[in-house]
Amino acid sequence: KILKILKISYPMLFSSSFAMILGWVNTLLLAYFISEAGVGIYGSAEKLANITGISLLAINSIATPKFAEAYSTDNYKQLKQVTQKSTKMIFFTSAPILLVMIVFGKELLSLYGEDFEKGYWVLFFICITKFVSSMAGSVGYLLQMTGYQKVYQNVIFIAVLINLLFCFMLIPKYGYTGAAIAKCISTVFWNVVLVILVKKKIGFWSFYLPQFLKNNF
Repeated sequence: KILKILKISYPMLFSSSFAMILGWVNTLLLAYFISEAGVGIYGSAEKLANITGISLLAINSIATPKFAEAYSTDNYKQLKQVTQKSTKMIFFTSAPILLVMIVFGKELLSLYGEDFEKGYWVLFFICITKFVSSMAGSVGYLLQMTGYQKVYQNVIFIAVLINLLFCFMLIPKYGYTGAAIAKCISTVFWNVVLVILVKKKIGFWSFYLPQFLKNNF
């Protein structure tokens, strides 16, 4: 029984560790490559964009146990409904805020100080990552609650490597904007891959695409 618990928990431990690395490594590399002022500009823009994460955490706290409950009873219809409803809620609670940040980003950053307006493109690219994440939904939690925690662990690990690669390529040349682009690329990568894996492993699409976007595809 202990071995079974460890088999399930260790991939989750590593996944959380990789996610934490993904969250902090850009800032640490910025501190190595550029000035402290640049790190401050990047950090302020990132924290502003992270405001949308509040709704994500709230919805995931409700949806995650429902994923586990539906999977444990082999109720894939309920699992699909909970997944798609939670993704829709995440999108509509975060997308409007992200849109405001993109449109009024410079004005919002100027509240920190005039120099912080330089971080607009950092804010822009991080908002793009949040937008993609809001459409993808709770794919990470979904895979972990349905027995695919190792799959999730491997994808996050690859995302960390991609992020590191682009950080070393872009930060020396583009500074804090390069760090934001690196994070954007790696985050879009793991969200897209996880959405595809949910479809392949569990049998349905987890992402939400608003009607006005569907009409243009």
